Amino acid sequence: FQDVAPRLGVTYNITPEWQVQATYGKYLARFNDGIANEATGVSSAPREITSGFEPNDIFGYDLAYLTPDQIDDIIRADANWPNITGWVSPLFPTSIIDSNATSPWANELTFSARKALAAGTGQFVVLYTHRDWDNLIDDFFGNGGEIIEITPPGDPNNVLAEIDQITWTNASEADRNYDALSLIFDYRPSARWNVGGNYTFTNLRGNYLGETSGSGATGTQIGDYPLSTYRGTAVSNGPLLGDNTHRARIWSNYMFNFNRAGTLNIGGVFNYTTGNPYELNADVSYPFNDPTAVNDTFDTYGYFFSNRGQFRFGNTWSIDFSSRYTIQLWKDLNIWIKADIRNILNRSDPFRL
Repeated sequence: FQDVAPRLGVTYNITPEWQVQATYGKYLARFNDGIANEATGVSSAPREITSGFEPNDIFGYDLAYLTPDQIDDIIRADANWPNITGWVSPLFPTSIIDSNATSPWANELTFSARKALAAGTGQFVVLYTHRDWDNLIDDFFGNGGEIIEITPPGDPNNVLAEIDQITWTNASEADRNYDALSLIFDYRPSARWNVGGNYTFTNLRGNYLGETSGSGATGTQIGDYPLSTYRGTAVSNGPLLGDNTHRARIWSNYMFNFNRAGTLNIGGVFNYTTGNPYELNADVSYPFNDPTAVNDTFDTYGYFFSNRGQFRFGNTWSIDFSSRYTIQLWKDLNIWIKADIRNILNRSDPFRL
C-alpha cells in the first residue's frame, strides 16, 4: 500500500486563560501478513485445508480398546476428512488479493477548548472527536466468483475438489464511525492535594468488526455467499463492541507530610462504565443454494436474530484505593511501601441507571 497520511493542527490562544485547538489526521492500516501468505500460497508450505471429520472407520468400535497408533491412523486417513475447504499452493489460487486493493484508512477530526484555572491551579477541557473509517478490507466469495478446481499434478482431468475462490479487496458496504465528547478537569488547590477526572460520551456504530490493531483485516461476513442468505441476516448495522456510551473516572490524591518521619500519599479512583453491547447471533446453515457457488451448502454463517448491539450488559462501577508511605534514608535514597486495593467495595453486580 502506498498513500499519504497527513497530520494537521492549529492552536489559538484567545486569552492567556482560554485556548482552542483543532487537528486533522489520516491514519493508514496495514494488510494482514497471514492473509498475504495464504494468498501467495507460501504459508507453511502447500497443504490441504479440510473440515467435517467423519471417522467412519471407528463406528462400531470401542475407542477404549484402540491403540494410539490405530487412532493416529484414523485421524490421518484422508477418507475421514471429506469436506475440503481450501488449498494452499501457488498452483491453486484459492485465495487472492485484488490488484486494485488500496490501504484502509481513517479520518480523525478533533476540536478542543481549554480553560486554565486561576493561579495555575489546573485546567478544564472540552474535547470532541470524530473518526470515520473507509476503504476497509474484507474477503469476498460466492455470487459468481471464480471456482478453482483442485487436481493432482499432471492429471488435470481428475478433479479432487472445487473451491470458491476468496478475493480480498476493499468493501464499499463496510461501515464504521466513532464520535465522542469528553470533559476533562484537573484541579490542584494546594501542593499536597489534587482532584481530577474525565467523562466521555461515545457513539461507535457500524457493521464491521473484522480488524485487529496488530494484524489488520481478518474478514467478516460482508460479501460471503450473498445469494445464499436472507438479506439483512448476515450483516447488521448498530453499536459495535467497545461502544461504552458513558465512561467516567474521578480521582483524588492527598499527601501527609510528617517531616523526618516521612510522607503518606493516599488516593482513590471512582470508575463507571456503560455495559458492552451484544446481540442475538448464532451459526446456522445457509438457507439457499447459490448455483454459482460450490461450497455454500457445506458452510454456516452468523445469523443475526436481533439488530447488532440491540442489547447491553449491565453498567459497572467500582472504587479503587491506593496508599504509599515513603521514608528518606539518606539524601536521595528513599524506601517506600505501597498498598493498592482494586474494587474496594467488592462490586460484582451490574448497576443500571
